[in-house]
Amino acid sequence: MDWEEAYDFCDELLDDLDALPERAGDFRDSVRDKVESIRDWVGEAETVTARQVEALENIRAGVDKWLRR
Repeated sequence: MDWEEAYDFCDELLDDLDALPERAGDFRDSVRDKVESIRDWVGEAETVTARQVEALENIRAGVDKWLRR
């Protein structure tokens, strides 16, 4: 994943976080900060690290689990 894809992926994750049920509030709050931080860094640096991609993929899996995808 290149930095532009990672940036867009972050935006998609942030949109999906808004769709999570109320009972996922703690999860949503904790990962929102992380996703926003990664997105800001990736946008500034115009690069993405393997660890950031891994973190985003793990967050995606958690969001999908809450949304039952």
